Amino acid sequence: MRSLAYLLLRLYPRAWRDRYGDEMRDLLAARPVRLLTLADLCFAALDAWTHRKLIPSGRGSFLQPVPLLVIGACALWGLWNPGVRDVSSLDRGWAAALETIGFAPALAAASSIAFTAGACLAILGSVPLHAHVLWRAALSKQATPTPAPVALTILGMLGLAYIQIADVYFDLGFPSGPLGKGIEGGFLAPTVLTLALALPYVAQSDPAFGRSVRSAGKANALAAGVTALGWIPAIALTMSGASGMSLRFLIPVAVSALVSLAVCGAVARFALSMPRPAGLPEPATA
Repeated sequence: MRSLAYLLLRLYPRAWRDRYGDEMRDLLAARPVRLLTLADLCFAALDAWTHRKLIPSGRGSFLQPVPLLVIGACALWGLWNPGVRDVSSLDRGWAAALETIGFAPALAAASSIAFTAGACLAILGSVPLHAHVLWRAALSKQATPTPAPVALTILGMLGLAYIQIADVYFDLGFPSGPLGKGIEGGFLAPTVLTLALALPYVAQSDPAFGRSVRSAGKANALAAGVTALGWIPAIALTMSGASGMSLRFLIPVAVSALVSLAVCGAVARFALSMPRPAGLPEPATA
């Protein structure tokens, strides 16, 4: 784990590594390195790239929030096939998990509920903003953004949520078994979060959508937190059944967990950084 943590430091901008690299290596050497530590390093790397101009001798980043999140979502889809479609590892892993811990079904149910709840919260939280945009578009041809991207975003979110809910709760998808159904939401929900953030990110440039954008941002941040929490039982379930799984299965799942957590952290950060609408007082500072 410590070696992997040192490797993750290579993800940071060169200016950051030149300024803080030695200090961070000393910190990692003095403390135990766990999975949460690796997730924190991924979040911080994303933050460092998006705020490179704040690093001494650094430059402003060309990387923008939505493209970064799209890259993360695409990475999860690329990991989807080896991650949850290795049926033999899924079956053996579930059997091993049942032998290791008696509450494996509860873990699978908890992760499925958290991932589904995160996706649904993101969709429901964006409904007022979508309605506001479409209503304003109906009144004025100059409304921004246009209705077509809004409709496509809605369809994308609903489609992904349907795939997840239909497979997990109605057994209408790929026969991945209880283990696959417990972790697959970690692949799908971050894409819903990314789609839900796209409209607020575009609409924030128009003051008329200020309150709706802020509301959607808070809902999306909450959805990101719920989705991230879903990985706690999912990781526990995977670790309990690791003895029955192949490395070809475990590695994509481990990488997917890190990418998914990084996407959730980025969504929460960007969602909460949405500008406050005019007329609302700024929060008090000490």
